Amino acid sequence: MLGVIGAGKMGIQLTKLLSETEKVVVVARDIDKAKFAFTARYPGWEKIIHNKVNSQRIVFTNSFDDLNECKVIFECLPEIFDLKVNLINQISKLVSSPIASCTSTISLGKLRPHLVSPDRLHIIHFSNPISATKIAEVVFAENINDREKNILLELLVQLGVDYVEVPDIDGFVVNSLLFPLLYKSVRLHIDFGTSKADVDKLMKQACKFPMGPFEIIRLVGIDTVVAVFQNLNLEVDSKFVAALKN
Repeated sequence: MLGVIGAGKMGIQLTKLLSETEKVVVVARDIDKAKFAFTARYPGWEKIIHNKVNSQRIVFTNSFDDLNECKVIFECLPEIFDLKVNLINQISKLVSSPIASCTSTISLGKLRPHLVSPDRLHIIHFSNPISATKIAEVVFAENINDREKNILLELLVQLGVDYVEVPDIDGFVVNSLLFPLLYKSVRLHIDFGTSKADVDKLMKQACKFPMGPFEIIRLVGIDTVVAVFQNLNLEVDSKFVAALKN
């Protein structure tokens, strides 16, 4: 059994992937909203949640106590430092299993000094969308034991997800490269009036990107993108946010 905390875009995608192999417990503040988000993204999977035969395949709950028997717990909260630290510490006191943060920008080194059990937290950042990329950036705790490391690596193999152990820096590899490019795209739009469609067209045709910068921003979500920019110390003001939304 596996656990997922958070029912945003990453939490929902990860729940779907994990549930293809075994039972998943999803902790969400609003259970009905989380179920709706899941079935809206994956039509036809309502039976996995509601059908009596398969009702235990995915369990939505608002109680951390239901994570007790999970062999790995994935934290999929927004990119807010204090929120992640408080939640991870709360879970660490309740369970003994390894915790994998799916943070996309906050280094393990920044989190460690604030954790009650720093050696049990690891970073597994899945690229979005998981079903298409099937690769993750991984940072293990310095003192991880062989048993725990094997559990995590065997799970990735079971899920069909490739991985790369990456430097423990804010943004890791993918987002430390990608988000400055996204940021520059927004600045071109604001400072020179270059249309979003033209930026996307140029990057897809000239650089053979599968998606343009603004298409990536829409996929990831504006709130997440803004949080990532801020975590990478890229200046974001009200004008910048307005440009993202319009």
